[in-house]
Amino acid sequence: MRSITGPLPESAQLLLGLLAVAGRPRRRRELDALGVFDLPAAERSASADGLLTRQQGRLGFRHGLLREAIYADLPDPAPLRTIGWPPRSIRLTAPRSPIT
Repeated sequence: MRSITGPLPESAQLLLGLLAVAGRPRRRRELDALGVFDLPAAERSASADGLLTRQQGRLGFRHGLLREAIYADLPDPAPLRTIGWPPRSIRLTAPRSPIT
């Protein structure tokens, strides 16, 4: 995944990581609460590469396997919680186990 996400702007990479940790597609107000710099540009970059898609007003991964791959590539998602993320308005969902 790093070969795909590496060239993306830092804000798009952050958005992907936060959405992977969040576990499900998010509405605009939830995305605004994430604090991603230049959120519209981050969304455009990640969507242009086919990683994210917007359906029924929610932004999420085009496929669950993409989310799992991004999540697995995160060095350690735990520090996100130590910096006050996620906002209380966002409920996290544990990633599903891959099918074996």
